[in-house]
Amino acid sequence: MLQRNKQPFVLFQRAGTRNWSMRFSMGGQQIRKSLGTEDEIEAQRLATEIWHEANYRNKNGLLPQAKPFAVVAEEFIDHVAKESARGERSPYHPQHWPPVIRRYFVGFFGNRRTKQWRRPNTSRPRTGANGRKAIEFAKDKNAIEVGSWARCRLSSTR
Repeated sequence: MLQRNKQPFVLFQRAGTRNWSMRFSMGGQQIRKSLGTEDEIEAQRLATEIWHEANYRNKNGLLPQAKPFAVVAEEFIDHVAKESARGERSPYHPQHWPPVIRRYFVGFFGNRRTKQWRRPNTSRPRTGANGRKAIEFAKDKNAIEVGSWARCRLSSTR
């Protein structure tokens, strides 16, 4: 008698929609995601792909779900303050870095999830007016490609 392998996720349809959703637990988090399809076979394929990606991220010490950039930036600011208090960083870092990070980086990237970022296209590097790599926008418009983002010149257009 053949037994079907147990899936590490659950597929379900919410009331009021024909689209499939999935849920699973990983890294101490309950993750729910809409799959955006009415086809059960396609939903099964997408759910398997999403679960494998989350599992890969979890095994490599990353969160199964991406955080908004603003949350990551605040965690970094706290990290810098703690390192400075222990004497591992210069005392000016927690005083001067947070306003810059909040104004420019959080102001530009906002609540975009870090998972939406793409690697820069290295086959055809784009440069800004100053000759350095600039931020490139992907076709998605919500996803961004980040080159040398620590030195990039941020423009006001999104």
